[in-house]
Amino acid sequence: MTNESTDEALLRRACRDDDSAFGLLFDRHIDAVYWQAFGVLRHRDEAQDVAQETFVTAWRRRHDITIVDESVLPWLLVTARFTAQNARRKTARVHPGELPDIADDSRSADELVADAEVRAAITRAVARLTPVDQQLFALCLEDDHSYADAAAALGVSHGVVRNRLSRLRGRLRTDLRSVREDS
Repeated sequence: MTNESTDEALLRRACRDDDSAFGLLFDRHIDAVYWQAFGVLRHRDEAQDVAQETFVTAWRRRHDITIVDESVLPWLLVTARFTAQNARRKTARVHPGELPDIADDSRSADELVADAEVRAAITRAVARLTPVDQQLFALCLEDDHSYADAAAALGVSHGVVRNRLSRLRGRLRTDLRSVREDS
């Protein structure tokens, strides 16, 4: 590889807003990024979405990418794995107030009713939170955003998000203790 076609050289050019250099990095590493995502998700379309999102993140954070062994691939693979894990968690989560599309035949009607009661109690407990805490709940606990993303969205520091979420979780645990004991 010539010095101008190394990942490091292409990344430097991409940092100067050279789309074609970033395109070469994309072409070079898209297959590996896709297979990393597929290894986590085991679903072709979702893995393609994660691979695309990984490169969108790479473009946005191109100035922060760390070269390892003369390659951007390690950074891309770690980003793809975390993005895929977040996508998997997001699709697996049942939000408060929602019922699964298909009832699990192994669960009794009493268990399904108890689950619905817990979800309703969570919804009521969240409604009693301050507007900022409700936003934190939605961003970090429902939508699985990072503390940094939530901090940026709310215009506060990472530490404020961390501390408020800690208090919020404690309050929700206290509010929901009676529901769990009754279930």
